[in-house]
Amino acid sequence: MVTSKYTFMDDRQSREALVQAMAKPIRDEYLDYKFVKKEAGFPGRVLIIYTLRNRVPANFDRVLLMNFGVDQAGPIVYASSEGQGVYHIGSVPMKWRGREVFFQVPQTFELKWRGRTSEKGVEFSPLYAVLVKTRSRVDEQIDEHTYCETLNEFRARFPGIPMRY
Repeated sequence: MVTSKYTFMDDRQSREALVQAMAKPIRDEYLDYKFVKKEAGFPGRVLIIYTLRNRVPANFDRVLLMNFGVDQAGPIVYASSEGQGVYHIGSVPMKWRGREVFFQVPQTFELKWRGRTSEKGVEFSPLYAVLVKTRSRVDEQIDEHTYCETLNEFRARFPGIPMRY
């Protein structure tokens, strides 16, 4: 019988190990944040990051989710932000460009092919999940907190603020 001194961690231990892989000051900040949301992602999806100031959103950052890939560390979602290059969102939580928002690919990575109709007929694109962690729930809308919403959610919440793709 072959035995190994290596064993797989359970999900909780794996999650803790991913967080421990972060640099200490950022890890401490990540652990202070309270709200995690699973967001549907697909190539072309736009997420809006903003900070609430006097009940008005300010300091915008448009995040464009792109395709995904896989390497030895696991799945990666590629994202860009207004000409700032391509960022890799992986299994270890990452702070987005110094903002109070963390992105991560969920431990259980699920990939679907979703069809949609267009003038060309039915087109298929990958559908995956991205975890978004913020200091507080977006519905709370606390001044000086930073939030992340889909473009459509942002438009519904703040109809008077023009935001395009």
